[in-house]
Amino acid sequence: MLRSIIILALSLSSCLIAAGQIQVSDPNPVVHKLSLSNVYSVSPAEQQRIVGVVLNGIGTVFHQKDSEFFDEIAERIRFEFQTLGYFKVFVNKPLVKAIGKDGEREVVDVDVRVDEGAQYRLKKIQLKNGSAFPLTELRAAFPIADADIFDRAKIARGLETLRQLYAGKGFVNFSAVPETMVDEDAHTISLSLDLDEGEIFYLGTLTVLGVESEPGARAKLLTMWNSYQGKIYDYRLLPLFLKDVGARPEVKPEQIFKISPDAKAKVVNVSMTLAKPPVF
Repeated sequence: MLRSIIILALSLSSCLIAAGQIQVSDPNPVVHKLSLSNVYSVSPAEQQRIVGVVLNGIGTVFHQKDSEFFDEIAERIRFEFQTLGYFKVFVNKPLVKAIGKDGEREVVDVDVRVDEGAQYRLKKIQLKNGSAFPLTELRAAFPIADADIFDRAKIARGLETLRQLYAGKGFVNFSAVPETMVDEDAHTISLSLDLDEGEIFYLGTLTVLGVESEPGARAKLLTMWNSYQGKIYDYRLLPLFLKDVGARPEVKPEQIFKISPDAKAKVVNVSMTLAKPPVF
């Protein structure tokens, strides 16, 4: 049985983009038509869905170079095929044809040749060196069962759920190093995760900077913080703190808090800056 071991990179892919010709210079052109060619295993309806997802997404990022724009199209197509189990899909460089102008922006047709390769299923997920949670709870973080189509998006969601699970229990330095083992004969993939849980951190001090919007605002915040300091760090505590001090619902922790983990003291110190008009 032929087996190969592939380190699972951020893209969960070892695929490369083949060379192609790009005939436009606009880094953010208008795509008039996007088509996929050489696709045999994926249904026309599914191909249309992929095209729609890609077209809806490419307008959300501003690009400095035209090559970045078309590389993003190729990467988004690769991602969608990998959610369908085509783990080693080969996406060629988009072939682009300029067909006109829309004001200052170029209008283009884009054709992308896709070599799907084999479709893979998940054989198993193995989690190693995890002791803070039962293995059954860790495995349940992944919304994919053994023998299901190997879906890159579901694997990514599982990794993010693991991160949140550990972050909610004070493991701020948690990491999971993934490795895939591909069985080319059976077209299955086993995923092994080496968990580095790190140590538990606690909530440390709150530093309040800036000018008070009203007398006593700083003291009020620090007094309220006393009931939080010393608790096991949980990323959900900061929204609760904002609620306790009467912050407006639209105020988000990431907007006003700066988080500073202290590895030696095993605490997470927090700072915030008062502003005028007040955020509360």
